[in-house]
Amino acid sequence: MLTLGIDIGGTKIALGLVSPTGELLAQSRIPTGIPAGFDNAMSRLHHAIDALLATSSEPLAAIGIGSPGPFDKGGAIREVPTLHTWKGQSPLRSIQERYQLPAIMENDADAALLGERGSAPPKTPSAPAMLAFGTGVGGRRACERRASPGRGRRTSGTRPHSP
Repeated sequence: MLTLGIDIGGTKIALGLVSPTGELLAQSRIPTGIPAGFDNAMSRLHHAIDALLATSSEPLAAIGIGSPGPFDKGGAIREVPTLHTWKGQSPLRSIQERYQLPAIMENDADAALLGERGSAPPKTPSAPAMLAFGTGVGGRRACERRASPGRGRRTSGTRPHSP
């Protein structure tokens, strides 16, 4: 069964279809289109997902979403400068309702750091940091192969985001 990864950014949304062994099988990219609003972006994202899924006959098991934060447990975007027209909207809920599959949404810098930590050789130092440069700048640190705890929901341990 396959996994779909979605990386939401201020200017683009990247998608990747991944095999159980971690091989990238297909990928796509669409503009985020912030001025057009959340509903427009989700419609285009659903079409991009459908097109990516059509490239494989293997079923999809789960979906992972990385997004700038903060957002709440239900994935509703809070105050994110690069996603300002999405405030109060949930990409996670939109994906879950459409595809009826297990889905998770994590801070994009957290997801990147944890992905790197999961693929690192065992003797790699256990407290790395990640700086994420995109439309904005964010960061994350980890301790013992886990994202480090902090104070805020879905922003804990994250360095401030700058547009």
